[in-house]
Amino acid sequence: MKRTRLIILSVLATLVTLLPLWPAVTLAAGISVSGGGNYAVGQTLTVTVVATGTTFNAFHGTISMTGSAASVSTVSYDPSVLWVSTPGVGKTFDGALAGKTATSFTVATIKLKATKVGSGSIGVSDVVLVNGSNGSVGTSGGSTSFTIGRAPTPPGGVAVSSTTHPDQSQSYEATTVVLNWTAPTNGATGYSYVFDTADGTTPPTTVTSTATTITYDNVAIGNHFFHIRALNGDGWGATTEFAVNVKEPAAKVDSTLGAPTITTVAKTANFQTDLNKGTVSGVTISGTGGLADYTMNLSFDPKDRLPAELFAPVATATSTDKTDAGVGATDGATTPPAVTPATTTALTPLQTTPNADGSWSISFNYPIPSGFYTLTAQSQEDKVLSPASAPVYLEVSVAGGGSVKFITATDQYAKSSAVKVLGINFKSPTQLWAIIAGIVVLLLALAAGGFYWWVRRGFGQKI
Repeated sequence: MKRTRLIILSVLATLVTLLPLWPAVTLAAGISVSGGGNYAVGQTLTVTVVATGTTFNAFHGTISMTGSAASVSTVSYDPSVLWVSTPGVGKTFDGALAGKTATSFTVATIKLKATKVGSGSIGVSDVVLVNGSNGSVGTSGGSTSFTIGRAPTPPGGVAVSSTTHPDQSQSYEATTVVLNWTAPTNGATGYSYVFDTADGTTPPTTVTSTATTITYDNVAIGNHFFHIRALNGDGWGATTEFAVNVKEPAAKVDSTLGAPTITTVAKTANFQTDLNKGTVSGVTISGTGGLADYTMNLSFDPKDRLPAELFAPVATATSTDKTDAGVGATDGATTPPAVTPATTTALTPLQTTPNADGSWSISFNYPIPSGFYTLTAQSQEDKVLSPASAPVYLEVSVAGGGSVKFITATDQYAKSSAVKVLGINFKSPTQLWAIIAGIVVLLLALAAGGFYWWVRRGFGQKI
């Protein structure tokens, strides 16, 4: 059988070339296989089958494979070859070069998929290289081995938490940041991390620490990010990012400080009332218990009746509308109208600096809607507050030329429940509705009586 195949290849090789006959060579020549080595599950192996070592124009061989750690994906070959049988794993191939010879030629390229841990090999046997009528010029075969190991499993994401800044969407006053994390489920031999103000930073491929906690002190106000990734024997894992937001600390009450006292309310020299708007302006609130180097703040409740500027740290100006004071020229030319300068009204904030003896006084000229208010005072220096004063209850009225006075909490409730309709004062809405209901009943009774009288008068003589 082998001699018959050699005769067929020799004839085929003689037919496809008109080249002069070369003398037979005695050098070792044949078909070799390359592409083995170490791979991991999931990777692709490329095995190459190459005829080499002499001059030839036809070839024959059988490709075989051992082991089950890899599977054949594709087998490719040159379609210009005159194939009697094409290459394949577990197959015999026979082919001749059309009109030429070669000293090296790729017979086939085989793609393998590593499917499981194990080993195997690809080999070529029963090799024959032919050069025209010279017959066989090479018979050497070969093989390549491969080993398939487990797929690498770098660490998963690191789970980060914080005892000082637990919610990434919230801001906290604490300037000491404590961060903790747990190792990925497939373990870690170390961690690389960075704490900065940039979103999306990737830590370097250098182990920062093997610990699972870190504390940062004196962190500046603003938004920060902690970036961390883990390392194990298979490499670096993905980066986990944890947001840390530090806000300006709010003022805190120092219970060891004395609380101020609100003592008096009075009209100023420019006290005014506005009956149409129901407001008064020009009021002074005074008290004692102020602290040296502290600012005294006055608080109104309900606060929304007064402009926000009154509660600002500094005075704010509000501008009135500009007024056109000129008209265009009569000759048709366009003359810009004259504009009066904008005027401003300075709003004095509800705060002041106490006198040396602790007394203080806050005056403000902004219109205050009539009604009832709860007032408290509190000293402040930077982020330190004193306890607040005991509340006092203020009644503001436009009646009788206007008045401002302190009342008791009971008076405030009683008067705040009072209702005034058509100049008549009612103690409460309940009293008002009771009187209205009584009037309605009386009117209905009168109407019913009148109707009865009308019927009797109109039809009594005929009944």
